[in-house]
Amino acid sequence: LTANRGQDLWNGVRLWDAATGKPLDRSFSSLAADFALSADGALLLARRRQEARIWDVTTGALVGEAVAVHHGPITVSAFSPDGKTLATASQDQTVRLWETATGKPRGTLLDHPAAVREVAFRPDGRLLLTVCADGAVRSWDVATGQPIGRPLTQPDRSTRFLAFGPDSKVALTTHSDGLRLWESPTGRLIGGPL
Repeated sequence: LTANRGQDLWNGVRLWDAATGKPLDRSFSSLAADFALSADGALLLARRRQEARIWDVTTGALVGEAVAVHHGPITVSAFSPDGKTLATASQDQTVRLWETATGKPRGTLLDHPAAVREVAFRPDGRLLLTVCADGAVRSWDVATGQPIGRPLTQPDRSTRFLAFGPDSKVALTTHSDGLRLWESPTGRLIGGPL
């Protein structure tokens, strides 16, 4: 997938055949600033400013209604591992969870003290990690929308990225001084900086 930019507008998302490198005859969303692909490759999220839309990759058709209407620009988005839930984060200091099949919101807003700049689902899909502009990494129960325990790190404004290990037990965060590994969801530091 690629997002093409021209002038000050994004001119859509295009699919490419990974084996041949040739473009497929489908493109999505005439104004897409960024995109996310579900783990099975069946769904595409194209987002721009405060709005996002989900597309069926095979047919090129929209799925449900527009989702992820925030009060500020969307900063990042991610599909759950099973593709049934979508998380969108925004400069409006919230993360919202959505049903991908319908585009309807799931549960309550996940409120943060500052803009949210990263989200990641645990591989089992039951927990969501978020990185806020204050640098803290927070854990959330996807089913209830409630926070779990204390932040994984003390506030560190250099925190930029996070990811889970495949066994769901370890989370990785990046900082200006290197990488750190954390036990999930307890927040116990395992090692680092690496």
